[in-house]
Amino acid sequence: YDVDGLQSMSANLSAHYALANDIDASETSTWNGGKGFMPIGNISAKFTGSLDGRGYNISDLFINRSNTDYVGLFGYIDGGSVSNVGLLNLSITGKECVGGLVGLNNGGSTVNNSYSIGYVSGTSSVGGLVGYNYCSTVNISHATVSVDGSNAVGGLVGVTNTSSISNSYATGNVSGTGTAVGGFVGYNYYYSTVNNSYATGNVSSDSDAIGGLVGYNYYYSTVNNSYATGYVIGGDWVGGLVGYNCFSGTVNNSYATGNVIGGESVGGLVGWNAY
Repeated sequence: YDVDGLQSMSANLSAHYALANDIDASETSTWNGGKGFMPIGNISAKFTGSLDGRGYNISDLFINRSNTDYVGLFGYIDGGSVSNVGLLNLSITGKECVGGLVGLNNGGSTVNNSYSIGYVSGTSSVGGLVGYNYCSTVNISHATVSVDGSNAVGGLVGVTNTSSISNSYATGNVSGTGTAVGGFVGYNYYYSTVNNSYATGNVSSDSDAIGGLVGYNYYYSTVNNSYATGYVIGGDWVGGLVGYNCFSGTVNNSYATGNVIGGESVGGLVGWNAY
């Protein structure tokens, strides 16, 4: 029913919850000495239950924990699920595995029909909705988030590893200082797939493997039926859709329309297509 109820999910990490109404979380900006909301679940106490938002929104969620890993409304989900949740005007800052909704989505977890709007910042594995998606699924979801980080930074998801994202999009601008930065996914890795998805935000980094949709598409990972329209600027291996595509990574039935600027290996679709 309220933001205190949201925080109380930490007391029972295997339970099944639902939102009863829209929730104003603006008071979290003053919680815990300015650190804000405590993410639900962490590496030693993972969230294994579920949250059904029932189409309601959580507004003005605030987290400022720049030295903490696994940061988001949910820090660490393992075999759980989140669906039908909207996050409005969020402000999330963490270290590694940082997302607006979920820091680490792990072990067969699902994020479905959910979205985030606002600002997310971290160092590595940083995404507008999910920081790190491992052996899990994101479907019918989107983010309109300004995302800042270093390595593996994406408009929707920072890293996908042995995972899938389908029927989703990102429209926020993404900036990084390191490698694998993308308008949708930073690092699409190890038999992961992006299907029927798109990104429209601008993407920039000082480093390599920068793409309008995916920064680094690697090891039998696939991009299908997807596109990007944003302006892309980076170092080397810069592409309108995918920056660096290698080790049997594939791109099918996809396109990009944004301007692309970089050093070596720059392409309107793919910057560098290796073995």
